[in-house]
Amino acid sequence: MGDCGLAALDPIFYLHHANIDRMWAGWNQVLGTANPADATWLNGPGACGDAVFVMPMPGPSTWVYTPQQVNSLSQLNYEYESYDSLPKPELPAVQLSERLKRLGAAAVAERVNAGATVNTGGKVELVGASQEQVPVKGSSVRTSVRLDPATRSKVAATLAAPSEAAPPDRVFLRLENVRGTQNASVLSVFIDLPPDADPNDHLELLAGTVGLFGLRQASVPDGSHGGQGLSFSLEITKIVDALHLSDRLNQDSLQVTVVPSDALPDRAPITIGRISIFRKGN
Repeated sequence: MGDCGLAALDPIFYLHHANIDRMWAGWNQVLGTANPADATWLNGPGACGDAVFVMPMPGPSTWVYTPQQVNSLSQLNYEYESYDSLPKPELPAVQLSERLKRLGAAAVAERVNAGATVNTGGKVELVGASQEQVPVKGSSVRTSVRLDPATRSKVAATLAAPSEAAPPDRVFLRLENVRGTQNASVLSVFIDLPPDADPNDHLELLAGTVGLFGLRQASVPDGSHGGQGLSFSLEITKIVDALHLSDRLNQDSLQVTVVPSDALPDRAPITIGRISIFRKGN
């Protein structure tokens, strides 16, 4: 199922996509949200001169359709038995308020709870990056991401004295140009994991996991990705907050450990073109 060209031949493919469909339906029906009403979305990429959506039908025929024709379960005459297991996401204001409390800004958190306007900002700035390609093989790889002192200080300043006008930065880690042939691999990414430590004992340092679906095709030089591979972004805000609170953010670099789900043989490594860290804020 890790291969784009073969995934639909695996029976579990249909269970996987049915559950995604159930989660989307629950997002609408349970949480009271709605699909986009924009004509560009409803009419699909075909209306913009791009590829159309085509569904194979019994026999030699096909059905060319648009999102507006499959916009709700009622249009297709089916429903799901239950949405009970779907998590209910916290509102952004609640998330920010809880974060401000953890950072010691209780007064600001109270004002946010009361409905104060927060200037979250949209500036994205590079904080640091690895200096060379990172090969992932064996059971794990550890590399250093060097931080720019001035930009790191900006992040630290927003964590030390957050306000409605200058809320704490959010921080993201990016795996860029991941290439290889191991479609079914999953990479777990840890920040400042102690050397020789068992990753399972330090899940608080887990930045996230990424599945490498379609990696082989994305790595083919003359393929649709031009051989650029796959790229992923993981939010590491909570980990950075913890480093700040324990006075460990004032360092020249962060150690990033990448752990594949299964040990990778030397003959089939996965490579990461660059590991970078960005801040988002004012």
